[in-house]
Amino acid sequence: MAGMPYGLQSMLKEGHKFFSGVDEAVIKNIDACKGLAQITRTSLGPNGMNKMVINHLEKLFVTSDASTIVTELDVNHPAAKMLVMAAKAQAAEVGDGTNLVLSLAGELLGNAEGLLREGLHTAEIADGYQQSLDKALEILESLVLPGSADLDVRDARQVARRLRGAVSSKDASLGAVSTVVLRGSTEGFLDDVERAVDDGVNAYKALCKDARMLPGGGAAEIEVARQLAEYGRKQTGLEQYAIAKFAEALEVVPRTLAENSGLPASDVVSSLYAAHAAGAPNAGVDVEGGPPRDLTEGDEGIMDLYATKWWAFKLAADAVVTVLKVDQIIMAKQAGGPKPRGGGDGDDD
Repeated sequence: MAGMPYGLQSMLKEGHKFFSGVDEAVIKNIDACKGLAQITRTSLGPNGMNKMVINHLEKLFVTSDASTIVTELDVNHPAAKMLVMAAKAQAAEVGDGTNLVLSLAGELLGNAEGLLREGLHTAEIADGYQQSLDKALEILESLVLPGSADLDVRDARQVARRLRGAVSSKDASLGAVSTVVLRGSTEGFLDDVERAVDDGVNAYKALCKDARMLPGGGAAEIEVARQLAEYGRKQTGLEQYAIAKFAEALEVVPRTLAENSGLPASDVVSSLYAAHAAGAPNAGVDVEGGPPRDLTEGDEGIMDLYATKWWAFKLAADAVVTVLKVDQIIMAKQAGGPKPRGGGDGDDD
């Protein structure tokens, strides 16, 4: 019949939205995810910035905790929600590393956008990223600090050294159950301290399951990036470009640590690559401005849980591959009645 809709238009109710193709669907999804990652990225590391978030109940949050930020933002975009779900899965698995998931995923998607504009197909990028993930996890396991798997979880000093910044040293004579009393000048500050305590407890739980540790300060990411880039150069297919971009995306951690500390990020990353190429795989970012050095040495012992990195790499890459494989967005008309006429709240009776 003349004037009747056809195709998809005939199947869905009036008011639906439909996007298809690289520019309409894939790029829009990537932009939304990058926007979310940019919000949380500046909160990464010891010098990360706070965000002031007012949720739908008008409750104020001043925090640098990525999990709290994405939860209270009430993200609506379907692709960005995939990243939020990946971050929540990370929190459920190890209780930490949500910002790493979001930052890495945003960087991977940004690099994928460049490959798309150069002519690669989303399937080729997704396959290359999956191959990169498998190799990255293999390299990551080889970076585990020798002897770190052997840990007496009842030794307060050993635990505190490994989880410095998350838990503090306690007297070994304390009982099995303790009460932590927190005091602070504002409710927001107390909320942040409470989340820090929760992170410490979660980190301890993860440590009890898998005590393996990695060098901190972005050292693990740079070493994985360096070895992964070498691996990519040996490939002959189109996946080599995706592998190179995956390796480049891993630089987001040391680069962000440097930026958030007021250091020249490009110089720091270059110095890290030089140090690692010279045979110092544990060299990380010195946020106080010194040259790259082994942060695992001495009393400070800045290390990361192997499980945190493993899950963050996997969840971020899986979320990115899922987003890249979406070529159409179909949104039904939202439910709900008409708005009151004149903006009134109802009868005055």
